[in-house]
Amino acid sequence: MSEQPEIGTLVVASAGSDAQAEQVIAQRDASERGLAFLWTGTRSATAGLSRLKEARVPVFYVPDKLAFGLRTLLNYHQWRDSRQTDGFGQCPAITQDQEQTVAGLKALGRTAFSEHESKRLISAWGVPVAQEITASDPATAVTAAESIRFPVAVKADSPDILHKTEAGVVRLGLNSAEQVRSAVEEVMSNAALAAPGGTINGALVQEMVSGGVEVIVGVSYDQQLGPVLLFGTGGVTVEVYNDVALRLCPISRAEAVEMIDQVKGSRLLKGFRGSPSADVDALADVLVQVSHMASQLEGTLSELDINPLMVLPEGQGVRAVDALAVFRE
Repeated sequence: MSEQPEIGTLVVASAGSDAQAEQVIAQRDASERGLAFLWTGTRSATAGLSRLKEARVPVFYVPDKLAFGLRTLLNYHQWRDSRQTDGFGQCPAITQDQEQTVAGLKALGRTAFSEHESKRLISAWGVPVAQEITASDPATAVTAAESIRFPVAVKADSPDILHKTEAGVVRLGLNSAEQVRSAVEEVMSNAALAAPGGTINGALVQEMVSGGVEVIVGVSYDQQLGPVLLFGTGGVTVEVYNDVALRLCPISRAEAVEMIDQVKGSRLLKGFRGSPSADVDALADVLVQVSHMASQLEGTLSELDINPLMVLPEGQGVRAVDALAVFRE
């Protein structure tokens, strides 16, 4: 049976006598196919069990652990086949413009950056961002809103306020000059309360990006493995469902597509209940670009969150609506 082409691993389930253990070991040695043993006897039994272990036959005691082990083995071979076909992600050299952007942020003399400053960083790596203008007062904000065109959003731009919604420094869907003036006064007042003595760069007037699917793209660093890229469903739902995929950086484009397909919420990107299909190609490009940035800035960048990244209908690209970058001390 183990020699049939559709069979990858033979599983023997038994309490296993010494004689049967020898038969199983002989079968393993005579075949190139995998073999695993599901021990159904008591763990205190010695007949056959110690012999299987000595011969390095994989022994499992419960079916779910056996299934998990087989699934992991299959995942490894699928990953290996994919890498042999598509290769590994390759990271290009950092450009002079990218180095200048990083140097400019370092010159600010702090490690945490505001939304607008964080978007300067990701823009240098080709991540499209929502159109926005920083305003110092309500009148300037109105001029900015008229330039961008209503409706707009108004946010306080501060590196010292990480959770803007909770701090009351975000106003969305503003449709008139009066609404913008009022919003600027409110968010700036709330920002002063949320970060007394902190840095507040002004009010960020931003286009309202609609008609897209919210996703999150993030970067963190593992002490042993290095830069790690995260992709998942965006907004607050990422904290609720933890529907994410992780990869070591840099990634290839094929790996970017794998990450997208791995996330359950990616069904929304393919059109759902009459909604149009989203621009998955543009999303895959962004995942690759961010993975390059994570690799190139290892030792400088500490973490990055782009949440939400709006994936617009097919052919319209993506827009980063919010971002947070933190450098190492």
